[in-house]
Amino acid sequence: MKQLIKCENCNKKVIPTSNRQRFCPACRVPHDKAYQKNYHVNYGKTEHGRSIIKLYMWKRQRKIHAETVIETFTMKQWYKKLDATYGVCPRCGKFVGKEDLTIDHIYPVSKAKKGRVYTINDIQPLCRACNSSKYNKIGA
Repeated sequence: MKQLIKCENCNKKVIPTSNRQRFCPACRVPHDKAYQKNYHVNYGKTEHGRSIIKLYMWKRQRKIHAETVIETFTMKQWYKKLDATYGVCPRCGKFVGKEDLTIDHIYPVSKAKKGRVYTINDIQPLCRACNSSKYNKIGA
């Protein structure tokens, strides 16, 4: 006969179904894989989660173009530039919100020569639609 365990969350005594069980069935729900998967998805929708994801994407892009592009601006300067737009895309004039504006290099990274230095004045916030339609054209 298996020995009863005490749930770490509610201290209820239950018969364990495995050797590693630490929670009763009711308290185990937050520790299920489905819950954890949904938590990860929902975390990406929070303001903090979006900023962390953007930071990692920004770092990844910088690694990809490390030999070509040198960016001298900081995230603080970028956020200041974002705040100045009030969430309105400067190219199309549509309100999309600050969190949906993306970094657009006025002089495209694909056309940049090796060692090109980008300052805060060489980038602009654009909505995804404008940024992707611009592709690698110079200017706004």
